[in-house]
Amino acid sequence: MIIATPDQRAVLQKLVLGLQDKVIADQLGITTTAVAERLRHLRRKNGARNRVHMAVMALREEFAQELLDSRSAHEGSDYADQG
Repeated sequence: MIIATPDQRAVLQKLVLGLQDKVIADQLGITTTAVAERLRHLRRKNGARNRVHMAVMALREEFAQELLDSRSAHEGSDYADQG
């Protein structure tokens, strides 16, 4: 699970979309320095090597959660009985 404050998570969501720091800053109403600092703290807390690695970690977590949610939705259905 990714460790992030709400502010850091907002930046991370924009990073996953492939946005540059300037665009992220403009959309969130913060400075590019604040964006860079939040990403730096995120990388440090989560052991990411760089911003791409951080984005990949976030996408993997999101995908894993979608799989778990999908599996939960199928519990008790015929689908669950087949596997």
